[in-house]
Amino acid sequence: MYALDEATRQRFFALSLLVHDVDGSLAPAVLPGSFELEFEHGLWINPCPLRSVVFWISDDMWMYRNLERNVTDGTVYKVGDAQQLAPVDHPLLPEQLARMLARCAREIISNVTDRIIVPRESVAQVFDAHLSGAARLSFSARTWLTRNGHQAEW
Repeated sequence: MYALDEATRQRFFALSLLVHDVDGSLAPAVLPGSFELEFEHGLWINPCPLRSVVFWISDDMWMYRNLERNVTDGTVYKVGDAQQLAPVDHPLLPEQLARMLARCAREIISNVTDRIIVPRESVAQVFDAHLSGAARLSFSARTWLTRNGHQAEW
């Protein structure tokens, strides 16, 4: 295992429980970051083979960025901008996380539909092979928001 202090380990565990509550099929993993990604350790999720999302803590704030993956070989071809969620342990964090996951799924589906991230001739295969996970994530996040008294967006 990586050299994490106990407070960081507990924070990653708490966020992974929130991710699991929103969508039980996602399995977050604590992995090392890199100089390019600007953090030492992160909590990584893979909503579908086309995108990974990594979360980390910076100055007591949850941060995340999207990593767009090549559909043919899984390599990262685009590193998204760092974006901010709520502070660690803030009461709005679960709602913000669910909304972020719903947006993530929506972006994946839109990008495939608009042929932004896959060649035109392979759109149908990508839909069949990879988008069920993104659709499930979107449904799960919207259901979580509704179940917890928040207005769901689409």
